[in-house]
Amino acid sequence: MPVNAKEIRVDVVSFNQLFNGKKSVIIPEYQRPYEWGKSKTAELLSDLKEYFLDSDPQSPYYMGSVLFYYDQKNKKFEIIDGQQRITTLLILKNIIHKSVAENENIVYNSHMSFAAIRETTEYAKSEEPLLKRLATKNFLNQLEFTQVITYSQDDSFAFFDTQNNRGVSLGATDFLKAYHLREISSAKLQEANAVKWESAAVKWEDGDFLNFLFNKVLFRARAWKSKNTPFENKDAVLDVFQKNTIKPDQDMTYPLFSNNQNRQATYRTYNEDGQFTTALNGERKTEPAQFPFNLRQPVYKGLNFFHYTEKYAAIHERIFGSKESKSGELAEVLRFYNEVYDDDMSVYLRHLFKLAIIMYYDVFEENQLLKFAYHLDYLLGSIRIGKSLVKKESAQKCFTEPDYNLLDIIAYAYAPEEVTRFLKELPKLEDIYKRIYKKEQELPKEGVQTRYRERVFNYFEKTKKDFKYRKQWLDE
Repeated sequence: MPVNAKEIRVDVVSFNQLFNGKKSVIIPEYQRPYEWGKSKTAELLSDLKEYFLDSDPQSPYYMGSVLFYYDQKNKKFEIIDGQQRITTLLILKNIIHKSVAENENIVYNSHMSFAAIRETTEYAKSEEPLLKRLATKNFLNQLEFTQVITYSQDDSFAFFDTQNNRGVSLGATDFLKAYHLREISSAKLQEANAVKWESAAVKWEDGDFLNFLFNKVLFRARAWKSKNTPFENKDAVLDVFQKNTIKPDQDMTYPLFSNNQNRQATYRTYNEDGQFTTALNGERKTEPAQFPFNLRQPVYKGLNFFHYTEKYAAIHERIFGSKESKSGELAEVLRFYNEVYDDDMSVYLRHLFKLAIIMYYDVFEENQLLKFAYHLDYLLGSIRIGKSLVKKESAQKCFTEPDYNLLDIIAYAYAPEEVTRFLKELPKLEDIYKRIYKKEQELPKEGVQTRYRERVFNYFEKTKKDFKYRKQWLDE
């Protein structure tokens, strides 16, 4: 193998040639698990059938590029891009030939891969007659790839952004995980943080939970300021949490900043086992939800990024999750959210409610949290009751216009009363409810506005059902 770390090898190979000269192939910890399963495998088999059996192909079937990084120290090839296609094709090959070569036994580092591998295998076995027909066309040897082999991690990640034509699209969180794992010098801590990351990446709405957390909470909390209020997208999220993060001055150490969880400590230093010491011994909290960070603080590369993420995932679970029992204000806030902000509520407003609640909790924890939730709904409710169709732009404006920037108010407040007073005194908000009251008879009986209004009445147990008195309920 070449010893020049800057060398990059590019060639065109068949599937059967992909493993030539590779004694050990692994999926690195920072990669997402294998997840194609039945649906993507069925799509691939349909394409292969159409190409090899339903037509008369005169050229190989191009499967896109695959990217390997060769770790010269450990003498292992890491699949950086292409594991979904390669794994699926190895499963098909094993069913056809009842075996694969020894060097084709890929090492997977995520236990989450194995469930999807079992699903793909079971489905592929049910399609064995089709596979046998494809095998008569020697299709595996007719699959063509552009193979890229790099000998430095920097080069491999320069290619990482290339999307293959059969792969599962890589999102911002995939890149963030890979980028910040590289910044951790301890292999043991790399593995520990990769495992925690994958555990958090559970299915969630249109993607996974971490996608929701970064796009709808962390990015907005940091970027939605009075003079700069962009919507989230992949590049913007990467700018905030990758490009604009800071490299610590010392390895395994990062600075701390003053907040409600930290009044004295100035930095944390970690050892290989993940244990830490703190400057001035002023901070010893180990529960993730109580880590001494705040949402808008600088983020440092590596460990700090993962601990920052872990904190806000834990706060979301503490407030909105079902894994731990809740009491007091947390229990009541969750009941309010579940009863008023159910699936019938605008998804844009649901996301804003969670964003503001998490940001408030980050500063004040449970102190007057329920009161804040009621006042927050007084603001968001004015949008829901006033519009039959809520667009994301109109939802965003209620947090980011100069007179309404609630996130800035929370971030700079010293006491909960400052936040609730701001919401009480929002210009023209009470006038909106008075106008709504005058039009209540015009609302459709089964519309989203009416259903929201009924949920609010039921939660507050109000028998006199008009919104003219809505503001009076908030402090009862």
